[in-house]
Amino acid sequence: MLTTGGWRMIDWDTALIAPPERDLWDLDPGDGSVLAAYAERTGVTPAEPAIELYRVRWDLADIAVEVSRFRRPHAGSDDDDKSWQLLRSLVERVSAA
Repeated sequence: MLTTGGWRMIDWDTALIAPPERDLWDLDPGDGSVLAAYAERTGVTPAEPAIELYRVRWDLADIAVEVSRFRRPHAGSDDDDKSWQLLRSLVERVSAA
């Protein structure tokens, strides 16, 4: 979309009207730089608890997808092994949160 500030990309697949934290959690590399830049440019400081809420919510959705995969017949393929490792890492991360 062309705006007065230049071209902007819109991800229509996940576009929703929501608090900024819904998208900011995934953009910040973990050092707070994106959150600080957002606050500086918009005057709105993202709420850390909401950032964490959306981060955990995404992980829980990914866990549900992977659990669903393993509830169906599977043969132990390389893809199954990768999915199992992903599932384990997601559960560990959510457990630590």
